Amino acid sequence: MLEWVLAGMIGIVPPRQEPPDLETLKTCVAHMLVVETAVEEGHWATIPGAEPPRPGSRFRLTGMILLLDALAKAAERAGIDPASLAPEVEARAEQSPRAQTAADVAMALKREADCFRMLGVEEPEA
Repeated sequence: MLEWVLAGMIGIVPPRQEPPDLETLKTCVAHMLVVETAVEEGHWATIPGAEPPRPGSRFRLTGMILLLDALAKAAERAGIDPASLAPEVEARAEQSPRAQTAADVAMALKREADCFRMLGVEEPEA
């Protein structure tokens, strides 16, 4: 069942002409981890004026799936085991400063959304 859902979500996104490079994708996955960690831990909910992403956002879910898939494919093209990138990407995410203000949260969400858009995922109109 999950395979059908993922196939349907991936099928709605037009493929890019040129795949992004491995370094860009590692940076994007680190941005995604920063956002996901903050959402899971609830840290952003305590920042006055911050607007954390909606739980279950199709935009974020699709973006995360495609971003991880793109990272794995780029690693394989470079002859690297995708799993071996995890420590480096996690370290990048951990080194990112924690959001302290609503503007910091907005910037983190923008970085993540820009990465998703790079892969062809468009955020729905509000």
